[in-house]
Amino acid sequence: MPQALGVLTDRHWETEEVILQLSQQLPEFPAPHLIQVWDEKSRHRLMLMERRHEQTFWVEGYGQSWSSMSSGEKKLRWIEHALAKKPTALYIEYPWAHLDPEKINRLSEILAQAHSNTWLICAWPSSAEIPSWITRVIDLRSTKSQCDPLLAVQQDFPVEDKPISEKHDTALVSLKQVSVSYGDKPVLDRVNWTILPRQIWALKGPNGSGKSTLIELITADNPKGYNQNVTLFGQPKGKGVSVWDIKKKIGYYTPSQLDYFHQQATVEEMIIGGLKDQVGLYELPSTSDRQKAAVWIQWAGLEPQKNKIFLDCSPGIQALIMTVRALVKMPPLLILDEAHAAMDQSTISWWISLLAAVKRKTSMSIVLVSHDLTPAVVDHIITLHPSSTGSTSTVEHL
Repeated sequence: MPQALGVLTDRHWETEEVILQLSQQLPEFPAPHLIQVWDEKSRHRLMLMERRHEQTFWVEGYGQSWSSMSSGEKKLRWIEHALAKKPTALYIEYPWAHLDPEKINRLSEILAQAHSNTWLICAWPSSAEIPSWITRVIDLRSTKSQCDPLLAVQQDFPVEDKPISEKHDTALVSLKQVSVSYGDKPVLDRVNWTILPRQIWALKGPNGSGKSTLIELITADNPKGYNQNVTLFGQPKGKGVSVWDIKKKIGYYTPSQLDYFHQQATVEEMIIGGLKDQVGLYELPSTSDRQKAAVWIQWAGLEPQKNKIFLDCSPGIQALIMTVRALVKMPPLLILDEAHAAMDQSTISWWISLLAAVKRKTSMSIVLVSHDLTPAVVDHIITLHPSSTGSTSTVEHL
């Protein structure tokens, strides 16, 4: 008889280990080879397969390539597709990650109906997230004994702050009455947003509200910012400042940066890559580079994982490493897009303490993109509200 099994896990657990542990505890548990898996590693494999083999399945079935979907859309589409085949069992890592409340409710309804025919194994970082249709809960969080590398975290910032050239009241980012459309689909409608030094912002809004588009206007990854009232680091967009000049002043992490990444780089090499604005490392690091990286690795408590292959780390630890990678060059502006989505509660607590140290010790501004998290370090919120003419924005100063 299929079950809806809720599993409480933390960052130490890999999917394969969870499945092995459950198969040892539960005699009726399905054979591992019968379990379809949704986790960060499987999402990454699907990205690579589409790119390498020019797969058209998702375009033909959903009118959109896999790579162009948001993280939340990828999850929903894949789960719907997998359940349509009536699999014996389905494992989903952190089902609600990357989803806004509306899509969480939608996915919950889909899964509630599915477990009468399919074994559902859903991993959550917190019991508060487990829905009522789960029939059994197993807590694995305390059963894996190992040294917690993050206990070594230091609250003091590891390097001296680089003074910014802009005055305190000079905007790092200024968007005035910015509207964006793709074909006949309006995305943003007259959005205004000003980011000053030392401000910590939360960017919020439901899936599809244009959060990624708004961030891309700032990171210079979207040409829609030209011929609009967009000023970045004191320079109007398109007025003689190159994309790379802008990127030098921004530390950025979003999980999609790793979609096509398959280099066997170590944790140390990923941190060093941040000094060179690279994801991974494509040249021999200097002694100075290694010394700089060592300071950050020690501060983050990641020394036990220093020589571990990055892709072998759990998704939550990968997000921690990529956060540190975005910090190492000490940019005026740090943007973290759903960085916490794959983290467990203890890792989120460390991540927030890191942000608090940045706020306390530097003049850096931070933008946190999230559906569901507004840490205490945040002092300003911009929210996007979808409408037929594109998303409008409201700003709240805490």
